[in-house]
Amino acid sequence: MRKGLYTIDSIENGLVRLLWQEDESVEEYVADSSFSYEISEGLMIDVKEATDETFISEPKHDLTEARRNAMKKRMERLKNID
Repeated sequence: MRKGLYTIDSIENGLVRLLWQEDESVEEYVADSSFSYEISEGLMIDVKEATDETFISEPKHDLTEARRNAMKKRMERLKNID
């Protein structure tokens, strides 16, 4: 796993799919038990340290909320296009 920002793309059967923000074609799969905080789809996390077996991360709630708000605004603009 690389250091940097990831988005939790999906959580299924205890497996979390992470997309690396610098190149969303880069995916990582980790167990949901790897997180010491509550996670949900769409949450952005910052991986501070990583090895092949473990990683240290922190949730980025402010970035997550800003991204969600930007997406809501885009969706509203698209709905209003005639």
